[in-house]
Amino acid sequence: MSLFSLIFSLLIAFLLFRIFFLHLRVNSEKDPSFQKLPNPVKLAVLKETLLNQPTLKNLKRFYDFCNKEGISLPEQDYKEFIQEQVKLSNSPDALLLDNALFEKEAKWLDSVTPLEHFEASEALKKGDLQLYVEKKLITILRLYSDSEIQKNFHELIEKYPKATNLLDEYNKLILLRENSLTDEESLKKLRSQRDSWERNIDLAIQEIIKSEPTPSETK
Repeated sequence: MSLFSLIFSLLIAFLLFRIFFLHLRVNSEKDPSFQKLPNPVKLAVLKETLLNQPTLKNLKRFYDFCNKEGISLPEQDYKEFIQEQVKLSNSPDALLLDNALFEKEAKWLDSVTPLEHFEASEALKKGDLQLYVEKKLITILRLYSDSEIQKNFHELIEKYPKATNLLDEYNKLILLRENSLTDEESLKKLRSQRDSWERNIDLAIQEIIKSEPTPSETK
């Protein structure tokens, strides 16, 4: 069982960081229902597709969407990462190098701010704490780099202290990932723990949606 198919094929069954961060379970823009999705979800799908299937075709779709919607992009061209990935395919240290490359790709993609972040900011300005927490939690699920996830948790905790438990759980996941072996069973365990963390965020979102409106103070 392989994680994703690229221009080349790695010998190992799983790539550590990529299986850890893969969280959207849709068939990207090829899904007939893709065009019916709201723009925040479309952006998330295109980012995830590019991260896990880094091809020039997927990059063009991502760039086309961002340009059409007026979404700011980093100065560095993502094509550089794709080219680097092709080069490392023949390296005996492909797994280690891929993890390092993934970190750079993740930071690049996180710099394309999830649209839910702006919805959260707008909700906070209006004093809608529930909507702010909901959108902020969704924003966190859209991110890939540890630093951005932790940063957003710390921002959220100021208004939603319950998020401390979710941050603690994520920090434990980082330790588990860093100490994980790369055999199939170890990576299944890692994926299972990641899924559990995501379910807990989903539960928190549902709890927020169902709760009674509460007043909030904006900064």
